[in-house]
Amino acid sequence: MQISPYRKTALEGCIRVGDSSRYGIDLEKDKETIFETVYQKLEDATLDFPHKETPINRGRRLFQLQEYLGVLALRATSRSLNQSYGIRPPNRNAIVRGVLESLFDAAPSHVIRCDIASFFECLKPGPIMDEIYRSTKLHPHVRTVIKNLEDSRLLNPKVAGVPRGLGLSSTFAEIRLRDIDSSIKSHPQVYRYFRFADDILIFSMSEPNSVLEYVNNLLEPEFELRRNKTKIVPLNCRTDTQDNPCNEEPAIFSYLGYKFTCQHGIKTRKSRRVMVSISDNKISERKTRIILSLKALRKEKRGNLFVDRIKVLTSNYQVRKSRHTHGQRKAKVRTGIYYNYRVCGVYEHGKHGPERKRVDPGELKSLDGFMNSLIWGANSEFRAEVDAHLSSAQKSNLKGVSFYKGFTQKITLRLKRETVSAARRAWRNA
Repeated sequence: MQISPYRKTALEGCIRVGDSSRYGIDLEKDKETIFETVYQKLEDATLDFPHKETPINRGRRLFQLQEYLGVLALRATSRSLNQSYGIRPPNRNAIVRGVLESLFDAAPSHVIRCDIASFFECLKPGPIMDEIYRSTKLHPHVRTVIKNLEDSRLLNPKVAGVPRGLGLSSTFAEIRLRDIDSSIKSHPQVYRYFRFADDILIFSMSEPNSVLEYVNNLLEPEFELRRNKTKIVPLNCRTDTQDNPCNEEPAIFSYLGYKFTCQHGIKTRKSRRVMVSISDNKISERKTRIILSLKALRKEKRGNLFVDRIKVLTSNYQVRKSRHTHGQRKAKVRTGIYYNYRVCGVYEHGKHGPERKRVDPGELKSLDGFMNSLIWGANSEFRAEVDAHLSSAQKSNLKGVSFYKGFTQKITLRLKRETVSAARRAWRNA
């Protein structure tokens, strides 16, 4: 007899930090009732998924479930499918370190950087749904969930697209791409292969164009690569000595929020020098969030919330796991400018591979200059709002805030989850 992925202990493992406040429930009081209701609705095949759709960039839509019963059921379904198909959630930091190690190989190669255009919108769920319906290794309730999603019009086996924003959508993506991953890895010209969701990075020892054509053929006709994100970057190996220095411009590419700047010169018995920094896109994203925070100050006239927003952007923070009964109550989650980009630095050849020699994120100094010019600049369009809605104490508090200090000094604040959520509201879905 199959063990249900929706039993009490399984559902308890699907609870996430902040669920109570986000979905307006009391897990301390009603957890047992919620578990029983989920299971009974699956037994009766009456579980539904009311949701709302929010427009986001490039004409895409974000789907958000409005009832916690459905959220919990989808998390359990995703976990069950991941276990059945041997899917492990990708680890961003592990992938970035793998890329860094690959860059230190002294052999000439090419980096192929690409991603899939409108991936979730183009993914055809029909074949995956058919496979799940036919499967005898999955619990019957998994099929019930998929059928109820179909009834709720979140999945349509005849139409391309899976809902962006639902955890189950990522699982569908991994199931769909597992054979493509295997085919790319087995290509004779592929040295290393990395993929995080729809972002792909390939190291090829030769013939990069033929590899790129091969990838295109694997993806078509369901998917296509974004042309403006497709890039082939040569990694040369030039002699670099005092008498014959290598003056060739470094190779540059971005991946998973980082920018990799790779020297072509190779010193005797050494590897190339690599600088890892925050990507230009992520710096631009933070500039946008600064502007949105200032526009929110103009609209809301809440100086304390504006200060919180700038601190959330420039620092690190730890949030206690609270308002739910899962996990250690004193456990903390750390995130922020340092923890999101902890791999940044200048790397050189070390005894055991890449060794970080220096950390000096100049891009954050420039970002500080941009922020300060908008907040304090005499000609800034927002200076009047800052003067009008921030007290002297708030202004004094804000003047010590810095992206550069937040990163290099690992400045970590203690913030309530509600504070972080309110701060993020200014740029959510932007």
